[in-house]
Amino acid sequence: MGEGPRKRFGRFYTPPGVADLALGLALRSPDDRVWDPTCGDGAFLRRAAAAGHRQELLHGHDLDPEAVSSTGEALPDARLEVADLFALDPRAIGLFDAIVGNPPFVRNERLPAARRRAIRAAVAASIGWEPPAQADLSVLALLWCLGFLAPGGRLSFVMPNTWMDAAFGRAVRRWLVERHRLLAVVESRREPWFPEARVNTVIVALERGAAAGTTSFVRCLETAGGGLAAPILAGRSDPRLALRRAAAPHDRWSPLLRAPDCWFEVRRAAGPRLVRLGDPERPLLRRAYGTKTGITAFFCPDPAELDRAGVEAPFRRPFLRSLKGVHRYQIRHADVRGELFACPGPVESGRHPGAAAWVRQGEGRRNRHGTPWPEVPSVRSNRPWYVLGTVRSGDVILPQFRAERHHVIANPDRVPVNNSAWWGRWIDPDLAGVGVALLNTTWMALAAEVLGRVNLGEGLLTCYGPDLDDLPLPDPTRFVGQLAGHRLLEAWSRMSRREVLPLEREVEQADRAALDAAMLEGLGLDPTLGDRIRRGAARLCAERLALASSLRAARPGGS
Repeated sequence: MGEGPRKRFGRFYTPPGVADLALGLALRSPDDRVWDPTCGDGAFLRRAAAAGHRQELLHGHDLDPEAVSSTGEALPDARLEVADLFALDPRAIGLFDAIVGNPPFVRNERLPAARRRAIRAAVAASIGWEPPAQADLSVLALLWCLGFLAPGGRLSFVMPNTWMDAAFGRAVRRWLVERHRLLAVVESRREPWFPEARVNTVIVALERGAAAGTTSFVRCLETAGGGLAAPILAGRSDPRLALRRAAAPHDRWSPLLRAPDCWFEVRRAAGPRLVRLGDPERPLLRRAYGTKTGITAFFCPDPAELDRAGVEAPFRRPFLRSLKGVHRYQIRHADVRGELFACPGPVESGRHPGAAAWVRQGEGRRNRHGTPWPEVPSVRSNRPWYVLGTVRSGDVILPQFRAERHHVIANPDRVPVNNSAWWGRWIDPDLAGVGVALLNTTWMALAAEVLGRVNLGEGLLTCYGPDLDDLPLPDPTRFVGQLAGHRLLEAWSRMSRREVLPLEREVEQADRAALDAAMLEGLGLDPTLGDRIRRGAARLCAERLALASSLRAARPGGS
């Protein structure tokens, strides 16, 4: 299968070491009946055979006749068949002692509607409840394949990591931990398992039977291989692994994989003194996406173009087109080069000839598809097309994407930003000062590393709305008018005047240490915890960036 079709159908073949590790988590006996439900080129079955498993006990299905034929040539005695996984019946093909595989990584919306409905209906009939509408094909395959697992049998799948934290995955996670024994969740912080895929992956291993015991949440610190399976399953200390044994929650699993011990210590000790940033029962910060312009060349061109057209000052607002390169803790109008063409309503040419000329110029332009600008879908619903409506902003700007820097930008002039970031406005204005200071503590950088998502395969940390809402913010009301609050603001005043540094250097700064100490003091915690918080945040950031660097190096051409 060519590169284009492979990516379109979410088919990325599994490296031998990853296959060996997944097999080691599932196989217990040389007599196990083994099945790969989407066998592709047979990576799992070939590795099982190479380890001495009898071919007649190896079973595989796949939609791709070419892949099945290739696997059959390598494993002539294996039981292989071209078939649609979701058309198979366990009564016809039997149950399996071990199910291993790498189901296709295909997002729900990329499946044809009829196909999507048919798969979801089949899965719902099998598990007895309707799977979430957002569940991608790999999650649906996991739920479906559990119906083919013999009592006491084990399933070990390579999966995208997104469903471990996404809100839609909560129902899936709850059902799994309540109905099965979750043996292990494993990810690599050492190597990219699928350099060609723009997705990060984990191995999930389950055992059919009553839920019991704890789960091994594991980061591989060395190259994946079958030899890692034994200490993972035993929960045994091993220098090749960062392993945590814990009861699997219904909520996010990523913290148990990645967070340092101090994360759990602070959350446990602080208790209700940490509040969800987006708690609907006690809202602190009104948050919304930045301004979506639609036609960038019209609404936020180079300011020189607006000058040449003579666009009047009331129609021009300072505007942050991007946060890329904005390495400061506070932004003012004077710091912003970009401008937004912002009309409150229809333009009258007699009163504002420059703005009217700019609109006429826009009406004569077309996009690259030949569509006149006023008819482009992104602006067609505006009334009229060149009016964006109310352009809002807030006291702070919260980045959606983070690389090596962690900062929330104080925005006293309420400069609008585009929709690659969020703006926030404190519901109680008295919280604005301590609020932005707390958002810039290293604790909040650590929280973003733990709760954010790294699912594009490039190392970029993404904080979507639900991730921001879940950030555990030190309760700002505890700092207003208190000694710790004064110390917090003093440290913030010093820190906010300088450039934001990459986190590995930022955590070495004395003003940041003072900010963290004041935060911990206000929470009633030992200020010396700050050192561990800074080390933990820096470690997670460094691992994320190093993994991205390895990914780029492993791709063809090193890019």
